[in-house]
Amino acid sequence: MVDFLVNVTDNYQVNLVTIAILDPEGLLVGNFTMALVAGNYTYSTSFDKLGTHTFTIWASDTSGNYASAAGQFIVEDTTSPVLGTPSASPSPQEVYQTIDFSVSVTDNYQVAAVTIAIVDPDGVSVGNFTMTLAAGNYTYSTSFDKLGTHAFTIWAGDTSGNYASVGGQFVIQDTTAPIAIATGGGTYEIGEEVVFDASRSTDNTEIANVSWTFLYQGSEVVLYGSTVSFTFETTGEYTVYLLLVDIVGLTASEVLIVLIVDTTPPSSPSIESALPFGDGCLVVTWATVDDRDLAGYRLSRWNASSNAFEEVAELSAEVSSYRDCGLEPDKVYTYRLTAFDGAGNESPHSFMVNGRTEGTREEAFNLIPYLVSIGALVILVSVLAFLAIRPRRPPGQMSQREATGYRPRR
Repeated sequence: MVDFLVNVTDNYQVNLVTIAILDPEGLLVGNFTMALVAGNYTYSTSFDKLGTHTFTIWASDTSGNYASAAGQFIVEDTTSPVLGTPSASPSPQEVYQTIDFSVSVTDNYQVAAVTIAIVDPDGVSVGNFTMTLAAGNYTYSTSFDKLGTHAFTIWAGDTSGNYASVGGQFVIQDTTAPIAIATGGGTYEIGEEVVFDASRSTDNTEIANVSWTFLYQGSEVVLYGSTVSFTFETTGEYTVYLLLVDIVGLTASEVLIVLIVDTTPPSSPSIESALPFGDGCLVVTWATVDDRDLAGYRLSRWNASSNAFEEVAELSAEVSSYRDCGLEPDKVYTYRLTAFDGAGNESPHSFMVNGRTEGTREEAFNLIPYLVSIGALVILVSVLAFLAIRPRRPPGQMSQREATGYRPRR
């Protein structure tokens, strides 16, 4: 409020006293009548424009005589804005979710700007942001990626450069566990690399640790990383546990079942030789097969009577030869060999290999020649006996046929 006061006298009678006020831009604020109070003429009013104003006071008497006096006054603003209690809601708030800031600001003249400065839990400035006027309050909204207690200060300034501030705190937390997404379970051949992948797992902050745990050959195996691999050399069913831990210790887990099978037979062995070893024996030798779970070999010999190969021995994986005895001397035998593993898979047959035993073979006694000879001798004896007992014709006597003139046809 500006109070104007002037003393006016006249030799006869003062009629009217007025004041004309111009703003700093020279525009007429108004022409106002001043009132006589306690011997002085006064007028009081307020102004909404800052700067140097001018005024002129005019006085007239009842005879129409006028006189004036002029002056200046300055309207300024030294009062800071007034801020209400700020809010940051919700607090606590989940990480990456929005915090809404709000504050009421008033000023005796005009608010120029309202800003908010935010500091993270480590005391590092997040930024200084302009708040906007909405529904009578100044507001600002944003989200945060750092956990803990943050601080903020709201500054309000008016057009005269007067400032005021108010502060507060809010908490950013993480109560959301990770989401585990894992691949790698299934059926695999023994010796095949199994890849476990959790790279598609998610968390609202950050996954700090990824581990895979399972029992293998009686010992616990722990692998670390989003993507890992392992080669199982033993058949069986394995339960693999995935554990995710985020930066605040929240966890998520997943279970995978891995079935390791062996359906691949060993490679076919190769018989190197089948050589005689004394009477009635052959020693069969072969090159060993390189297979991770080789269990042994099966040696078969051709049996002409059954027209098939028959197994003569099942041997361990360390054996590379076999002595086959009880065979006939000086006879050719045919062999073939297979390899088998611990899962029961059997290889294709090897190429057939022949071997001849040593010794002289005794011929079996044959009665047929003797029987033929005896039969011929019996016939001969019978003929001779017949001839010996046949009656003889006296010399010169004709037979009955000759007497009758019989002649055989020709």
